[in-house]
Amino acid sequence: MALMDLVLELESYKGEDGTNIILELGRGNKEIIIASNYDSFENSPGANGNASGVSVLLDVYRRVLEYKKKGLLNNKTKFILFGKEEPNFAHPKGRIGSRAYIEKHASEVKKIVTVCNLSLCGEGEMIALWPVVQENSESRILEIARKVFEKIQIDFESTERMSRVTSSSESFFEEGIENSFCFMAIKKSDKDDIKHFSESVPAEIAFRNVLGLFSRSLKVRTPNLFMHYRNSEDKSSYLNEASLRMMSDAAFNFIVNLDRKLAPSPLELSP
Repeated sequence: MALMDLVLELESYKGEDGTNIILELGRGNKEIIIASNYDSFENSPGANGNASGVSVLLDVYRRVLEYKKKGLLNNKTKFILFGKEEPNFAHPKGRIGSRAYIEKHASEVKKIVTVCNLSLCGEGEMIALWPVVQENSESRILEIARKVFEKIQIDFESTERMSRVTSSSESFFEEGIENSFCFMAIKKSDKDDIKHFSESVPAEIAFRNVLGLFSRSLKVRTPNLFMHYRNSEDKSSYLNEASLRMMSDAAFNFIVNLDRKLAPSPLELSP
């Protein structure tokens, strides 16, 4: 990797300082952003949340770089590893790194076509894609993602917001980038429970896991995904390579197919 491909961007937002790591390929007036966060929740090893997302992002970068070397990349594609994304008591919503990036790059936000955030990528046989809400449920970008998953035979489930999960894509969605999604790996056996659990637990008690409470007082089964999430048991022994490969295949094929449909104009290609 050439040094010019990598930017370490120091950020400051609401009293928090951090560093975002940015890798950029291609050029043009349209941007595809692939994101993940490299920090972990306090006192958690952070294997699935979110070392798994980081490893997938780097693998996708490697694959897109090879794609670019063949002269096939049409648009600017940014790979961003955000710091300071996990929530804490001072910032219960987290997402400091992504919100700092948006504030710093305000003039570029309108160029963003989609944001694909990779999170919790190491435990599952299918993909959960969210948020799919009124603003984007009929979008062309979402339809491309669905067709890609079907073509490469990856099962997926779309859902509305997940109150138990923090995703950098939410920061961009709130900024008006409606095609901002989180890609997560989930177990097929957990599919219905994850949706029910997430919709049943209000955002105000998102820190129940810190106290080890989870859903004890709620009549909802805690899905396997959340048994290790943001606690001391989030270890690499629970991850599996097939899940990581599935997520890399999904993200890479999504980028390539979207890139083909977003060919820049001759003006954008001029030096």
